[in-house]
Amino acid sequence: MKIEVFGFGSFFSHPQSAKDIDLLFLFESGNINLVDFAVWLKRALKERLPQVDIVMLSKEEEEFDFINASYAQKIMDLDHSQAQVQLKVLTGLIDDLSRNAAATVS
Repeated sequence: MKIEVFGFGSFFSHPQSAKDIDLLFLFESGNINLVDFAVWLKRALKERLPQVDIVMLSKEEEEFDFINASYAQKIMDLDHSQAQVQLKVLTGLIDDLSRNAAATVS
Protein backbone atom coordinates (compact mmCIF):
# COMPACT_ATOMS: atom_id res chain seq x y z
CA MET A 1 0.00 0.00 0.00
CA LYS A 2 1.42 3.32 -1.01
CA ILE A 3 0.70 6.96 -1.59
CA GLU A 4 2.02 8.50 -4.77
CA VAL A 5 3.29 12.05 -4.29
CA PHE A 6 3.22 14.54 -7.16
CA GLY A 7 4.35 18.14 -7.32
CA PHE A 8 2.47 20.73 -9.37
CA GLY A 9 1.92 24.45 -9.62
CA SER A 10 4.26 27.41 -9.75
CA PHE A 11 6.97 25.89 -7.57
CA PHE A 12 7.54 23.15 -10.14
CA SER A 13 7.23 25.38 -13.20
CA HIS A 14 8.73 28.70 -11.97
CA PRO A 15 10.34 28.01 -8.60
CA GLN A 16 12.02 31.40 -8.36
CA SER A 17 8.67 33.18 -8.07
CA ALA A 18 6.67 30.54 -6.16
CA LYS A 19 5.19 31.42 -2.80
CA ASP A 20 4.07 27.91 -1.91
CA ILE A 21 4.65 24.29 -2.82
CA ASP A 22 1.69 22.31 -4.15
CA LEU A 23 1.63 18.56 -3.65
CA LEU A 24 -0.85 15.89 -4.64
CA PHE A 25 -1.26 12.71 -2.59
CA LEU A 26 -2.81 10.00 -4.75
CA PHE A 27 -3.98 6.76 -3.12
CA GLU A 28 -6.34 3.82 -3.42
CA SER A 29 -9.68 4.50 -1.76
CA GLY A 30 -11.38 1.88 0.35
CA ASN A 31 -8.35 1.15 2.52
CA ILE A 32 -8.90 2.93 5.81
CA ASN A 33 -5.27 2.45 6.89
CA LEU A 34 -4.03 4.18 3.75
CA VAL A 35 -6.54 7.02 4.13
CA ASP A 36 -5.49 7.46 7.77
CA PHE A 37 -1.83 7.50 6.67
CA ALA A 38 -2.57 10.17 4.04
CA VAL A 39 -4.34 12.37 6.60
CA TRP A 40 -1.54 11.88 9.17
CA LEU A 41 1.09 12.63 6.53
CA LYS A 42 -0.68 15.81 5.43
CA ARG A 43 -0.87 17.11 9.02
CA ALA A 44 2.72 16.16 9.84
CA LEU A 45 4.08 17.73 6.65
CA LYS A 46 2.12 20.97 7.19
CA GLU A 47 3.55 21.23 10.72
CA ARG A 48 7.09 20.96 9.38
CA LEU A 49 6.65 22.93 6.15
CA PRO A 50 3.82 25.47 6.39
CA GLN A 51 4.43 26.64 2.80
CA VAL A 52 3.19 23.27 1.50
CA ASP A 53 -0.38 22.97 0.17
CA ILE A 54 -1.62 19.40 -0.23
CA VAL A 55 -4.42 18.04 -2.38
CA MET A 56 -5.53 14.49 -1.61
CA LEU A 57 -7.26 12.40 -4.28
CA SER A 58 -8.20 8.78 -4.61
CA LYS A 59 -7.20 7.05 -7.81
CA GLU A 60 -10.89 6.96 -8.69
CA GLU A 61 -11.14 10.75 -8.36
CA GLU A 62 -8.04 11.17 -10.51
CA GLU A 63 -10.02 9.86 -13.48
CA PHE A 64 -10.87 13.53 -14.00
CA ASP A 65 -7.24 13.85 -15.16
CA PHE A 66 -5.92 16.22 -12.50
CA ILE A 67 -2.34 15.02 -12.99
CA ASN A 68 -2.22 15.81 -16.70
CA ALA A 69 -4.27 18.99 -16.42
CA SER A 70 -1.97 20.41 -13.72
CA TYR A 71 1.26 19.14 -15.32
CA ALA A 72 2.02 17.32 -12.08
CA GLN A 73 5.38 15.59 -11.74
CA LYS A 74 5.77 12.43 -9.69
CA ILE A 75 8.16 12.93 -6.79
CA MET A 76 8.04 9.64 -4.91
CA ASP A 77 5.97 6.80 -3.48
CA LEU A 78 5.36 6.64 0.26
CA ASP A 79 4.84 3.37 2.10
CA HIS A 80 2.79 3.55 5.29
CA SER A 81 4.83 0.80 6.93
CA GLN A 82 7.74 3.25 7.30
CA ALA A 83 5.80 6.43 8.05
CA GLN A 84 8.38 8.37 10.09
CA VAL A 85 11.25 7.55 7.73
CA GLN A 86 9.12 8.41 4.69
CA LEU A 87 8.07 11.75 6.22
CA LYS A 88 11.71 12.62 6.88
CA VAL A 89 12.69 11.73 3.29
CA LEU A 90 9.85 13.80 1.80
CA THR A 91 10.58 16.76 4.08
CA GLY A 92 14.26 16.63 3.15
CA LEU A 93 13.43 16.44 -0.55
CA ILE A 94 11.17 19.49 -0.35
CA ASP A 95 13.78 21.39 1.68
CA ASP A 96 16.38 20.58 -0.99
CA LEU A 97 14.07 21.72 -3.79
CA SER A 98 13.36 24.96 -1.90
CA ARG A 99 17.06 25.66 -1.35
CA ASN A 100 17.83 25.01 -5.01
CA ALA A 101 15.05 27.36 -6.09
CA ALA A 102 16.30 30.05 -3.71
CA ALA A 103 19.86 29.64 -4.99
CA THR A 104 18.75 30.29 -8.58
CA VAL A 105 17.17 33.57 -7.49
CA SER A 106 20.34 34.82 -5.77
